[in-house]
Amino acid sequence: MPRSATWSLAHAKAFFVDFGFLRKLNNNNFHRISPWAFRSGQPMPPELKRYVARHGIRTVVGLRGTKGARRYTELVERTCDELGVAFRNLKLASHKPPSPSRLHAARELLEEIEYPALFHCKSGADRAGLFSALYLHWMEGVPLEETRQLRFWPYGHIRNARTGVLDQFIDAYVSYSRQEPIDLTTWIDEVYRPEAFNEPAPGGFRSWLVDRVLKRE
Repeated sequence: MPRSATWSLAHAKAFFVDFGFLRKLNNNNFHRISPWAFRSGQPMPPELKRYVARHGIRTVVGLRGTKGARRYTELVERTCDELGVAFRNLKLASHKPPSPSRLHAARELLEEIEYPALFHCKSGADRAGLFSALYLHWMEGVPLEETRQLRFWPYGHIRNARTGVLDQFIDAYVSYSRQEPIDLTTWIDEVYRPEAFNEPAPGGFRSWLVDRVLKRE
């Protein structure tokens, strides 16, 4: 298939198969979280070009990885290359507690990249929310419980579904640190055990919406 046809097919799949048309309804869930950082859902090339032009984005961080999202990741990466913007990729999950290795990778990435930066996942609700919370905590010194990046309004994050495991991660650290003051990185290394987390039981309208309709990854 010619490259132009492949490019057009990737656009079409991103818009129709990957729910790009739904993200249009809420401005791609695009939000400023600080003077130097933004969050959003999966951007289409025209949206990404607009973000770069308006906000001077120097780095785009994709949080979907490549498995199952390769076409969409390549779409963003190619657009970034055309714009002279750095693209970095870090796979996170919306329905599993983040592993210590991924959390360390997140911190290293936040310390390495050039700002202003855009963090995006598929919907801009869950993984982008967690990564934004880590950015505010590690890079701007905001207490983790005050980052408020995992919320239904205005971001669309749903706590009472499998995506609530991300809230469990933050809640576990906040609860422990109130009893025994400890920084997040040390807690991750010495206390945090992802396997001890209970995955929120699927069921009900919220889980149906997250898993079957929105198909959060």
